[in-house]
Amino acid sequence: MHHHHHHMGSVLPELRRAQSLTCTGLYREALALWANAWQLQTQLGTPSGPDRPLLTLAGLAVCHQELEDPGEARACSEKALQLLGDKRPHPFLAPFLEAHVRLSWRLGLDKRQSEAQLQALQEAGLTSTPPPSLKELLIKEVLD
Repeated sequence: MHHHHHHMGSVLPELRRAQSLTCTGLYREALALWANAWQLQTQLGTPSGPDRPLLTLAGLAVCHQELEDPGEARACSEKALQLLGDKRPHPFLAPFLEAHVRLSWRLGLDKRQSEAQLQALQEAGLTSTPPPSLKELLIKEVLD
């Protein structure tokens, strides 16, 4: 069952709404929208580059964290780190690494790789110590 009445860009209003709900602390409502946006993006593929999916994963990670679901939040940051790969340091890279480290620690999972990667970025002066949080980035991000 594929409905193709979603054109590219139809994700945007959803993302904006998810963003404002997240910023106002309505995480449960926001989560549904982020999840929906993620679904749309996965179905549509993303000609617009990785930024929107990353923003969506940031939203998902933030909401899952706030709703005390560290496992899901960690899975989101892991997916984002895969998307980010080893490209030039993306503004979201350090915040996702930091989230991954913190969530891994909380879940008693291995965090050495993310920790080393984050440290390397910080030593190279490519991010602040501590890096901005996903939530800070999310709140500042202008969706257009």
